[in-house]
Amino acid sequence: MIVIGLATLEKIEKKLEKTGKISALKGDLGNLKRSRNQAAHTHTKGTLRTYDAPSKTKHDFDRIYALLTELDAELQGHKC
Repeated sequence: MIVIGLATLEKIEKKLEKTGKISALKGDLGNLKRSRNQAAHTHTKGTLRTYDAPSKTKHDFDRIYALLTELDAELQGHKC
């Protein structure tokens, strides 16, 4: 936002939001953050934490990567 400005960022977000990609990215990153925080900040002795299967985690990361790549392409295409 500091580099391209708020107005430009909002234009890019609106463009990607037409397909729901910004909402999907925010949701995926929020889920990842929540899962990470639960794993990192749970100190209850004697309880076990469950984790997603590696295949699900890889699928989530692949989806996030694709969305970030598309966002990056939009940012790279913008003339500052």
